Amino acid sequence: MAMKELAETEQIPLIDLAEKSRKLFEAYGVEGTKDLFMWSYPGEYILHPVGVQDNTHFQILGARLLTDLIVEGIREAGLIDLIIHLRQGE
Repeated sequence: MAMKELAETEQIPLIDLAEKSRKLFEAYGVEGTKDLFMWSYPGEYILHPVGVQDNTHFQILGARLLTDLIVEGIREAGLIDLIIHLRQGE
């Protein structure tokens, strides 16, 4: 809330990634978000031999989906200086 107020006061664009990601995670549900974050079974990844249950760091799919939300926010905010660096269709 404070970030939105500051953005409005300073008249600067804001990408509300908290809200966008909340909607994404709710759509995936508790079990589905395990495909987005670093959740693995023992032996699944060599760097995590005993498995991992990490709701902070993303797997590739989660990182890509968050990146899509950021690109969406850039476009919605009309940030031309950034939009010109995005590829069409992204």
